[in-house]
Amino acid sequence: MILGMYHMSNPGLDAVNLDADDVLLPRRQREIAELVNRLAKFRPTKIAVEAAYRGAAVPERYSRYLAGTYQLGRNETEQIGFRLARQLGLAGVTPIDFPMFMSGQQPSELDLTPKPDTAKAATPAKPREPNPRDRLLRESTVTQYLRFLNSDSVVREDHAGYMNQLKRRSAPAIYEQTDYVTNWYKRNLRMFTNLNREVDHGRDRVLVLVGSGHITLLRQLADAASYYCVVDPIAYLD
Repeated sequence: MILGMYHMSNPGLDAVNLDADDVLLPRRQREIAELVNRLAKFRPTKIAVEAAYRGAAVPERYSRYLAGTYQLGRNETEQIGFRLARQLGLAGVTPIDFPMFMSGQQPSELDLTPKPDTAKAATPAKPREPNPRDRLLRESTVTQYLRFLNSDSVVREDHAGYMNQLKRRSAPAIYEQTDYVTNWYKRNLRMFTNLNREVDHGRDRVLVLVGSGHITLLRQLADAASYYCVVDPIAYLD
């Protein structure tokens, strides 16, 4: 089951970023507990998350969480993945991500340290106007919003955003936009490969928690494979 998520901690690294409210608020914590109970009914034996493949940070934090020495952060890997894994008695969660930007560069190749800007510091930044999805999230429970994100129409709309890149004409590099989309496919193919390396096919029931932009490609890959039976998450969100 591939469940598309919104990024709860507002990392701001996507092409389109949601202005998510604080998931540590009591209201959201109650909603997350209710969502975890719903997902537990799928009875996954493995929970795959959007964290760097073979990275040590997430497994180490999960071990500390089980030991009671780590307080969950705001991101969905911890709020949903860690909670569900503990509730089901799983030894860990499984990172499958291949972090890469649309340019094809990996985070390790870039200097992402915030730079001081004295000109901007003198003028407070103007708050971004809420978009329809921001407003919908504020009016919805976490489960309701995920039902929206994983609906067929929204999944098609989100994937179309990547295809729309191919309408843009660039010069002199006429395949510039094509290469951006190629890198998006490459990232998802590598994530799928990482998933396959960690799954005991025919035995595991796998829940994949990823940003909603990944849904179309990962589902296409899983549907095309002879070794997965893809389960629609909507049944667990209704």
